[in-house]
Amino acid sequence: MAHAENEITIDRTAAEVYDFLADGLNNTAWRSGVKDIGLASGDAGQLGAVYSQTLTGPRGKPIQGTTGSRRRSPDVCWLSTWSPVRHGHTASTS
Repeated sequence: MAHAENEITIDRTAAEVYDFLADGLNNTAWRSGVKDIGLASGDAGQLGAVYSQTLTGPRGKPIQGTTGSRRRSPDVCWLSTWSPVRHGHTASTS
């Protein structure tokens, strides 16, 4: 089974990183496959926020999707509610 691992240091507090990742409008800054994203409903970065996004699909074909920002715990700040990406994908600040 393939496995990859990487570690980086970010010169920010965990809370700053958490808030940045929780706001889906920042996705184009750290997710290379996101071509466009906008707030569809709710408040950006807050529980229940829903974002409409356009992703780069196979052969560069655009794929429309929706993703959500949830705050389940301090260690998990982004959870896909529906998207062409795998359901339940998380980004962790721990």
